[in-house]
Amino acid sequence: MYPEVAKFNHSGPVPTGWAVKLTRKERYTTGRTVTMQRIVEDISDAALPESLFKVPTGFRKNSKLWLTHSPLSPTEMILIAAAVTAMVVLLVWKVKKSRTGMA
Repeated sequence: MYPEVAKFNHSGPVPTGWAVKLTRKERYTTGRTVTMQRIVEDISDAALPESLFKVPTGFRKNSKLWLTHSPLSPTEMILIAAAVTAMVVLLVWKVKKSRTGMA
């Protein structure tokens, strides 16, 4: 009925501790290979510097960022909720119908 699922057997030592360096290579059909690395430079319980959370000098808000999205009106939210409810009811009905063998 279902295809067999691959079984993986790990051999060798089990990694312990923190992963401080992760290297990943992706090969594309174009023949291009991209290597990505993530390196943890500091592991400590020290507080993060406040400057990390400050907005950079010269930063300005992008007013066009959300032009394609406008808040929904209450009427639109009700219509969407009604449509979702109808789809769920139809789905439940189809499942019950298939389980009882009704044609």
